[in-house]
Amino acid sequence: MSIKKSSVAVSLIAILSLSALQADGLKNTLLKVIKQKNNTQLVDLSGLDINAKPIPKQPMALNSRLANTIVAIVEGKSIKKSTLDKFLAKVSNGKIKDFDMLQPKQRKMLVQQYYLPKYIASQAIAQISKEKRYEIYKAIWMRKKASSIKVVYTFVLNFPILNKVHHL
Repeated sequence: MSIKKSSVAVSLIAILSLSALQADGLKNTLLKVIKQKNNTQLVDLSGLDINAKPIPKQPMALNSRLANTIVAIVEGKSIKKSTLDKFLAKVSNGKIKDFDMLQPKQRKMLVQQYYLPKYIASQAIAQISKEKRYEIYKAIWMRKKASSIKVVYTFVLNFPILNKVHHL
């Protein structure tokens, strides 16, 4: 028992002496801070509104060009920055609205995504004769008209019954 008591006493003395040394170090650093001359200016916080909502910081493009600037020419047709900005806002669900914020590789991909459907449509129209185009437009018009007609389900179910009555 006496060995255990003496070992506990020695360990307590060691811990207390270490904590005293650490306290002296802390005291010395705090004294240095207090003795240093403080040259910082006071900040006036009287106009601060505690209940105000924070304004989110939006990353701004450093060199954003004007909206009517031509940023790409594809197949001899120029594409303005404003059209690509609108397309980018639509593609990104309104998260990114400035074409100049993209990296060069992403800009090239966006121009390709914007122009590809237009290019395919122009190539398809060029390869189809006028008669075929007329038939395609007529089929599209007929589908639109058919989809706009409202059919009541009960009328469809009762149509055979109504049709027999009229023929008798």
